[in-house]
Amino acid sequence: MTTEEQNQKIIQSLANATFQSLNLNGLIHAAKFYCIKEAEAKFEELDDETKGKILSELESQEKAQEETAQVQETAQQSV
Repeated sequence: MTTEEQNQKIIQSLANATFQSLNLNGLIHAAKFYCIKEAEAKFEELDDETKGKILSELESQEKAQEETAQVQETAQQSV
């Protein structure tokens, strides 16, 4: 059986070995994973009103993107 301090040393050693073996894609994947976990934690803290406001803004952005895509498609067809 190992002590908590020994466990932390082992974990730190494994983390360092993993870090040293990462390439650019690995770093990007790790950063994405971290961001997702942070977003999940922040999401849990949001109240329903704030979630509704964010969702409304996202839907407005999606609608604007769709309209822009349609305008671009129409412009390409008329060329």
